[in-house]
Amino acid sequence: MQPSCSHYAHTALKTQGLFKGLLMSADRIMRCGNDTKHYQKVWLEYRYHYLDEVDITPRGIDK
Repeated sequence: MQPSCSHYAHTALKTQGLFKGLLMSADRIMRCGNDTKHYQKVWLEYRYHYLDEVDITPRGIDK
């Protein structure tokens, strides 16, 4: 899966804050590699990867 679980956790903590970032990280680690049918498949570095990115909208800002 892209990005890696550790990079996903780092981004989630940095952009979403401690509480929500920890929840998002724990959720990602529990799903890591198991639910690939729910993710977008992308061609990257000569093979397919499953894309699961953090929404990088800073906390407190509505879309």
